[in-house]
Amino acid sequence: MEPKFISGNRSDMKIIDYLCRMKAFSVLNRIANVAILILMVVALSAPASAAETWMTAVLPEQGRLTVGESNPNGLKQVTLSFDREVAINAACTQGVAIYTREPGSLAENSGAGNEADWGEPCEIVTAESVEIDRMTRRMAAIVFRGSYLDVGEYRIEIPAGLWIDDDGSESEAITLNYEIYKEWSIEPADYTVHGSMSRWSLTADAADKVEWKSYYDEPRIELVSGQRFCSVKCVSAQGNRIEIEACDEMHRPVTVEKNGNYVLVIPRSTLRYIFYGETYPADLTDFTTGYNTDDIRVHFTITPISKPVIAPCEGELKEFGDFILTFPSDCQLIQADPTLESMLFVRQGDVTTETAYLRYKVPNDGVDVMKRTVRLTPVLDENTDEIDLREPLPGEYTLRLSRGFIRLKYLDEEIYNAPYEYRFEVKTRPFDFTVQPVSGAELPEISEIVLTFATSVALNESAGEVSVLDENGLRIDTEVAAYPQRGYGEPDEAVEDAMQWRMMFTPPIREKGTYTIILPEGLFVRRDGESLAISLRYAVDGSMKLTDISEDEIFNVYTLEGVEIMRGVPAERVQTLPPGLYIINRQPTLIPLFKQR
Repeated sequence: MEPKFISGNRSDMKIIDYLCRMKAFSVLNRIANVAILILMVVALSAPASAAETWMTAVLPEQGRLTVGESNPNGLKQVTLSFDREVAINAACTQGVAIYTREPGSLAENSGAGNEADWGEPCEIVTAESVEIDRMTRRMAAIVFRGSYLDVGEYRIEIPAGLWIDDDGSESEAITLNYEIYKEWSIEPADYTVHGSMSRWSLTADAADKVEWKSYYDEPRIELVSGQRFCSVKCVSAQGNRIEIEACDEMHRPVTVEKNGNYVLVIPRSTLRYIFYGETYPADLTDFTTGYNTDDIRVHFTITPISKPVIAPCEGELKEFGDFILTFPSDCQLIQADPTLESMLFVRQGDVTTETAYLRYKVPNDGVDVMKRTVRLTPVLDENTDEIDLREPLPGEYTLRLSRGFIRLKYLDEEIYNAPYEYRFEVKTRPFDFTVQPVSGAELPEISEIVLTFATSVALNESAGEVSVLDENGLRIDTEVAAYPQRGYGEPDEAVEDAMQWRMMFTPPIREKGTYTIILPEGLFVRRDGESLAISLRYAVDGSMKLTDISEDEIFNVYTLEGVEIMRGVPAERVQTLPPGLYIINRQPTLIPLFKQR
């Protein structure tokens, strides 16, 4: 209903209209306040949810990640923020697990929540290794040993009860899902140039097509100090691949020849990505666009200095230890930065993974300026197993030196090292072994044999039983037990793996004849494989008899310290004793390791 004005001018009408609106607003405001009050009462009266969310933020955020300046470490570390002060729950026995799989490996019709699709976790961080910010107690950092920079899908599972608040309440379980994709690649990549450099080939891996856009902040080549050296222009573009080259201010091609450390910089938004729809290439109108979100930086060094020699030399290795770099005589070694780390990566063909197998550092005494040598030493932290050094997994490896951690001088110019790379290969070790007594020997009896391997091995009890056959191929009724030991002496059953294993036969085989002992395939295992079937052959001469002792005589056996071992046993039982010195019927008696004729 429109208001009627008896008198007054236009300004009066505006005032009356304003007052009417304010009255209406006041009524609406009261209604809203009543609704909010009702919701608050309902919320307070409702029981607290068991799955209350404490987490307010996570870095990096879930979803797709492209490794670049904004996210250089991939999933090396995940930081969580909470709405309350928290502490580590000492009673939590589960750790934080990270899973990974390659893109497209998810089975058809299976969902992201299907536990079986992820397999076993590739790493678990224990609760005591999770860091809490001591100042605020509202942030937690989970640091993984691997960097997890490879293209693929990742899942991080944080168990319930990992954190507790001041009231003793336990946190809920949290699952974080990520996908790392490669935005672009460039050739040549970071490396050392001996001579000159002028052109690069850049591929937009995340797009179907790429276009070069030149803005005020132009692509350029800089010195490491940040000083502009020259410009960069696009030479050609085809699909998602473009060719770029160095040029002067007039866009004429130039060649970078001066010795030094350089950075190729392609500013953000220079590359325009085009993503076509599912109907590509039939429908070129169905597409979306995007731009490179980070500056693309490629470091390279131009120097006449040859690549430093490394020892052990490139090629086959059996174990990992220190590496010694020796620089050529026409340069002067200044120093190395002990705070920077170099990485040993696993290679898959020509592709080097981005997850470090081992980390290396230069110790404080690792630089010899006079001899121009730098020593790299493995970093052994609490997560590093020494078996990674002594018995590395078979495969190809790349040792990549950190960029700029070695400073040297050539003529009058100081130059930082580029990321030199060295390649090594670890081959599968054969299951070399020796046996005592040697196969083919003639013995008074078969009571035990000792196998000595080139490296420590473990016993696989599920491989099957050891068979002892006579010369007719019939199986002999004897029990065979295996004991690991570090050397000769009493068997040490607490040792899980050892270079030496003792196989003991109960009862010993004394009847004259030829016998074959067959150890099944896979009886001995180590981290890079399992043993083949082992066949040993022995002849027993039948000379082992109890002399000067009646067969019906009873024996009492003690240790030298007087501890009773056997009492009132027949002669056959005495013959089953392991080698050693005993008191038998009050007489010191030596039972040798291998009884000779």
